[in-house]
Order: sequence, then structure tokens, then C-alpha cells
Amino acid sequence: MLSAFSDRLNVLRINVVNTFRYDTAYFWTNIFSVLSAVTYALTYLLFIGVIYGKVQTVAGYNHNEILFFIFAGTVTFFVLYTWCYDSLDQLRLDVNRGNLDLLLTKPMPLLFYVSTRSISLLGLAKESGLPMFIIALTINWPALHLSFWPVLAGVIIFLLSIIIFHCIQFLLTIPVFWLGESAEISSLIYGISDFDLPYEGFPRLLKFSLTYFLPVLFAAAIPTSVVLGKTNASVMLVIALFVTIVLMLLRLWGWKMALKNYTSASS
Repeated sequence: MLSAFSDRLNVLRINVVNTFRYDTAYFWTNIFSVLSAVTYALTYLLFIGVIYGKVQTVAGYNHNEILFFIFAGTVTFFVLYTWCYDSLDQLRLDVNRGNLDLLLTKPMPLLFYVSTRSISLLGLAKESGLPMFIIALTINWPALHLSFWPVLAGVIIFLLSIIIFHCIQFLLTIPVFWLGESAEISSLIYGISDFDLPYEGFPRLLKFSLTYFLPVLFAAAIPTSVVLGKTNASVMLVIALFVTIVLMLLRLWGWKMALKNYTSASS
């Protein structure tokens, strides 16, 4: 047990270090990526300001609450972008190019390795730091009237949402083992996760579907609703745990089936 944990910790350390070395190799790329992220944040805030110049609320959210929703969505996007998306895209390329054969010979926890291969802590800091700081400055935090349990439950649900989205992205990536390519399939994650609408803004049937069957509302909508006290924190935490466990089991089953197919195809 301790040996398995130590192996995964060592793999994680190596992956983080290697990603950091890659990220620091291109100075001007880093500068322009920061400028791009800041420009997008400022433009989006301006757009929201224009909307709330015409209306008082959107889906029951006032201007301050929607700014908090945007803040939560920004954090979620950059965490997923700097970990999940690149790691699984490298898995897709390895299968497509036959490079997975070499990885299969390595004595290491392969599923953990391919899931954490690209964790860009520098990317998270440089691309999300300024945008999140700017958005945070626009929020009137005392006016949110936050309470301890909803905030704690919301943070836990947010952490579970990262696992949920990783599992969804993983399941959208592994068709490459059967089809030889899954770039277009895996890119669906960008479309299905891009809901810039609060949880309360969805019709009941769609809300149910996007919580249980295609649980993309866990990205920002549900954690925000829980933190703001608009949704029962305890009930939603149980639902988030259930969805996470189911998707993790599906991910493990999908991985086993994918490896079985890859072995038979390359033997």
C-alpha cells in the first residue's frame, strides 16, 4: 500500500518537474499567454457589466453573484486546462503513433502516469493568476453572505468536479484505442463544458440530465450554487460523491478494455 502510494508520488513529482522545464523553455510564449488570458478576462467582465446595465438579475443571480460564478468558472477552467486536457491529449497521440508500446514495458502505474503526465503548475500560476486576481477584485465579498458549511461543501464539490471532468475527458479520449484517432471526439469536452449559465437557469429536465447523465454542471454551476446557499449543500455533496465514484469505475473499466484491445491489435 505504502509502496504503491510512494510510486505514484514519485511519478507525480517527475511529471510536474518535466512539465515545468518545458514551460520555462519559451519566455515570450509565457508573456503572450498571460496577456491573452488578461485580455479575455477584462473583455468578459466588460460584457457582463453591459448586460447588468440593462437587467437586475440573471437566473436569480445579481451582478455580484454572477461575478463570483465567473470567478469559480475561471478557476475550474484553468485547473482542468493545466492538468487534464494536455495529459490526455498526449495519451491520444501515444496510441495514435504507437508510442504506448514503450510505456507498457515500464514498471510503473501506467494509468496514473498517463493521467498526470502534464501538470503545469507554472501554467496555472501565470495564466490564471492575474485573471483570477482581477475578477476577485471586482467582487464585493461581504455582500455574498457566505456561511461555513456551504463554502466547505462547495470546495469539496469543486475538487470532485475536477475528477468528474477528468473521467469524462478520459472516456472521450479512449476511443482512439479502437478507432486509431479520437481528437474530434475528445474535443467535445470543450463544447459540453462551456455553459456560462448558473445552475438555477436550466430547465428542470435539462438540469437533471446535466447533473446525473452528463454531469457537466459540476464544473462551476453547482459549486457556485452550493457556496451561495442556493442549493442544499449536504444533498448535492452526496450526489457529487455518487457521480464521482460511478465515473471513476467507468474510467477504470474503460482503461482495462482499451488496453485489452490495444494489446490484441499490436500483437
